[in-house]
Amino acid sequence: MPDNPGGYHMRANIERQHRDFKEADKYYQKALTICEQRNSSAKANVLNVTAHNLMFGGDHEKAVVHYDRSFQAAENPGFKRAVRRFKSASYLFTDSYSGALNVIEEANDDLESWGFSKAAYLQTKAIFAYDKFYI
Repeated sequence: MPDNPGGYHMRANIERQHRDFKEADKYYQKALTICEQRNSSAKANVLNVTAHNLMFGGDHEKAVVHYDRSFQAAENPGFKRAVRRFKSASYLFTDSYSGALNVIEEANDDLESWGFSKAAYLQTKAIFAYDKFYI
């Protein structure tokens, strides 16, 4: 494969679709290595999908670590919001409703530092309130 994270990312997605989470993880790790070597903006996304793969593969503890790393690597506030929502939803897969709520509440408390416009900030507050209602 070319020395590009995109090809490994796509191959990993195929393996994950076939529920071969260990094989998918190998390709996600290769994509992540390339992202780190090149200081690629794709790093946050690769970490996010790696977290999904870990969650669906049954390793929630590692998934949470990858969601947090994805959040830290993210530059776009909308992507940060998505990562926090994915992390919250991951707790629902383990029947931890309090864990899901805690993620949303912590995100809500930290929201002003994410760099949203006023309108996007208020929209995100509404989205998080909606999420809390349905958790």
